[in-house]
Amino acid sequence: MNNMLRITGMVSGMDTETMIKQLMKAENMKVDKVKQQRQLVMWQQEEYRNISNLLRGLKDEYFDVLKPDTNFRSPAMFSAFESDAKVNGVETSIVSVEANSGATAGSHTLSDITLAKKDIWESAATVSGGLEGNTITDFSNLKKGKSFDISIDGARKTITLDKDYASATGLRDGLNTIIKEKFGIDNVVSLNTSGDGLNFDSTGNKIEIFNSKHTYVSDLGFSNGQTNAITGNELDFTSPITAIGRINIDINGTTEVVNVNINNANNIGEFVSQLQTSIDSSPIGAGSITVSNDGDKLKFISNNTSDEITFKSSDVDNVLPALGISDSSKINKLEGGVNLSLDETGKEFVISVNGSDNLIDLTKDYSSVDNLITDINNELSASGVTAANDGSGNIIFNTGGNNVKVSNSQTSIVDDLGFTSGDKSTFDVGQEIGTSGSFTINGKNFSYNSTDTYSSVISQVNSADIGVSLSYNSVKDKFVLQSKDEGYANRIDYSGTLLENTFKLDKTTDSNGDGIADSNITQGSDAKFILDGVNTTRSTNEFEVDGVNYTLNSDYTGTDDIKININSNPEELVDKIKNFVEKYNEIIDDISNKTSEKRYYDYKPLTKEQKEAMTEEDVELWEEKAKSGILRSDSILEGITRDMRTALYSGVEDVGIRLFDIGIKTSSSWREKGKLVIDEEKLTEAIKSNPNEITELFTKSEDSSGNELGDNEKGLGLKLYDIIQNNIRTTRNENGKKGLLIEKAGIENDITDIKNTLTGRIDDYDDRIDELLDELNDTETYYYNKFAKMEQALQRMQSQSSWLMGQMGGM
Repeated sequence: MNNMLRITGMVSGMDTETMIKQLMKAENMKVDKVKQQRQLVMWQQEEYRNISNLLRGLKDEYFDVLKPDTNFRSPAMFSAFESDAKVNGVETSIVSVEANSGATAGSHTLSDITLAKKDIWESAATVSGGLEGNTITDFSNLKKGKSFDISIDGARKTITLDKDYASATGLRDGLNTIIKEKFGIDNVVSLNTSGDGLNFDSTGNKIEIFNSKHTYVSDLGFSNGQTNAITGNELDFTSPITAIGRINIDINGTTEVVNVNINNANNIGEFVSQLQTSIDSSPIGAGSITVSNDGDKLKFISNNTSDEITFKSSDVDNVLPALGISDSSKINKLEGGVNLSLDETGKEFVISVNGSDNLIDLTKDYSSVDNLITDINNELSASGVTAANDGSGNIIFNTGGNNVKVSNSQTSIVDDLGFTSGDKSTFDVGQEIGTSGSFTINGKNFSYNSTDTYSSVISQVNSADIGVSLSYNSVKDKFVLQSKDEGYANRIDYSGTLLENTFKLDKTTDSNGDGIADSNITQGSDAKFILDGVNTTRSTNEFEVDGVNYTLNSDYTGTDDIKININSNPEELVDKIKNFVEKYNEIIDDISNKTSEKRYYDYKPLTKEQKEAMTEEDVELWEEKAKSGILRSDSILEGITRDMRTALYSGVEDVGIRLFDIGIKTSSSWREKGKLVIDEEKLTEAIKSNPNEITELFTKSEDSSGNELGDNEKGLGLKLYDIIQNNIRTTRNENGKKGLLIEKAGIENDITDIKNTLTGRIDDYDDRIDELLDELNDTETYYYNKFAKMEQALQRMQSQSSWLMGQMGGM
């Protein structure tokens, strides 16, 4: 509203608000009328969509190509036979049989079955070469406690040597025992072809070998990479650095102030020297912290590894940033509590002194920290650093001002075993081929470049329409090239070095002289069998003979024939037709009810105020009347029922029967509105005596020359399907139109849900309602303004009257 504060009637005493509401009632009726018209259209849209869903249900149940058993457009639906295959009266799975509409009742015999086979080429040997190691020349590191990881089919476990090994034979035997315990697999490891290295047998398994992670540092009580130093950020000496001020250094909880006096340091050496002097002359004293450098970065080294040292900013004259050190930077204690509960034999770690690594390789199990420290110091003898016992069983270091770091070892025995970490027993089809070339399969040439991968070559072959597939079998570690279809005619012809050398699809083993490697081929061949006493062949294991579909599932050489029985079963087809007619009648009934429903014109859609004044039950009863007949005599719906009845009673060219000839006709009662009724006895007899013509009556789709039929010449099933599609099709025809009902009212999950004729009308009503509401606001404002002016006039009159009365009283 334009005027949010409307105070009237103050002078006149009239109930202006009520008077304006009464005046606005007539105006509001215009809005209510448009809203009622809008509601009627919405109800119509809802009813149209209900009919669309009914038709879609009929189509999905009885005209879906994915449901041949109930698809009235498919000859398979009208098969009125049941069939079985038995040997000596017992059903068998050697062959599967299914009678279609072209079959006749009777029996057949089948024997001496040899299945049709695909042409299959398999690599004559494993293509990866297996997981075969190089010659082992040095056994010095293959000692007890050394470990590596093996993954077998994705399960990864650590293999730890149980003793020192000095020969490939002993190592093979020892690893087989350990792997048996870990994976439960026997004799995985053998000697390579030279007998001086290892070979992991990958037959049936995918095996990979990796370096093990060393974690012994944690058992020493240290974290990996723990050190007695910190290093600051790089300093800039493009001009001399002066840093005069303070920093705080906390050692084991005691904080001391260090007065830093660095004056015109031209390089890192001068800077380190002046800073060391500042620290040594502070209350900390000399000997606790050594300052050195790492390039142009300051390095602070804790000389006592039991100290925890923290560098802090000073509250006044702070120069810590000038040193490249952040506030609260800390050097942790370099001491560890040793865990002696495990066997230390073979364990490795690194003690780095000023960047020079010292590998500590433990050769035995320890019962005391002191013995362990003794062996560690033997390895550190030339480093200037010694390990010590702090008296509580912890290891500390006498650093002598050196930077000490304790880290896990990065060494591995995989190289000593003759392998490289990550080696695997399967072929990596993702690797680049490394050379260019070409090959031919079934007359088609394929080329590849050095940067192409084997998988891209496989994809190139499989995407070509040449009747073959190429794959890699990781279990067998072999490539497989096979025809997509069975039969002698589908045998594969190929040539090319990539296939013959890398894929190992070679033709060198040829005892029969037919150009085929005997050990890696299944030749493509036709199916052979004896049917009804006649030797017969087919190129595939699935074929049709005289209306019976056969599927051969296995070879059969038994002495007893397989007996095939085809028996008439009209009852099943009768039930299918009855179910269809029942569904059809439901739809005819629903649509006819809608088009003949009485219209109650006095029952308009209720307004909001009217609903509020009524009970919920009264509203429901009212709207039932208001909705009645909103689709009465609707041309689209009447056209659907008319077209469906016409389709069912029209003939099909060159088919000598009609629907009524097989016992299906329209009810004689006008109240049934064209519903179908079935004479089951007549229908059953027609199915028995004339199954082929019944099938043609419903499913005929082409003439004797194989040409597609016109709309009026199609079978009844196809005609009904076309009628349904013409009304509920969600794809567009050649004119760019969807089904009539869909164009009219739309359907969910389609663009027509928001773009259809009725939604367009609803949008128009919404626009009209908005316009009327604007007009209402203007009219209401007009009335308020008029009454306000009246009040103002009355107020002026009262003022004048009061003045006059005052004047007269004075006289």
